[in-house]
Formats: sequence, structure tokens, C-alpha cells
Amino acid sequence: METETLVTAKSQFRVNPLQNPYSHELELEGDALELISVVLNKKPLNADEYKATPEKLVIFDVSEQFELEVKTRI
Repeated sequence: METETLVTAKSQFRVNPLQNPYSHELELEGDALELISVVLNKKPLNADEYKATPEKLVIFDVSEQFELEVKTRI
């Protein structure tokens, strides 16, 4: 019998002031994850605002400080 687990990860990010230049993209790595939703600063993102694969999530156009909520199924 296979089981699944739903995970909600909430994180706050800010740019490292020593990183120059800073990237406007955030890249997160995972392993065999199924993305359920992405919320940036309490706004659900549309599919054209990020790229998701089972191994990676790239969020385009992030600000210097933001809150991120990602829901996945593992």
C-alpha cells in the first residue's frame, strides 16, 4: 500500500547584502516532489511565474525580501 504525505513549507527570505549582484530568481532543489501550490507574499503564483520539475522549483522575479509558502506531495 502506497501512502502520500502533504507538506507545507513556509519560509522568509532576504538577499544577502554581500552577494553582488543578487539574482531575481530563487532556485530550490527537491527529490521526486509533486508541487501543489506556490504562494509568494500571500499571493498564489500562476504557472508562468515559476518552473517546477520533480527535482527543482525556480521562482521568477523575487524581491529582495519575501515570504514563500510551498505545498508539495511526497
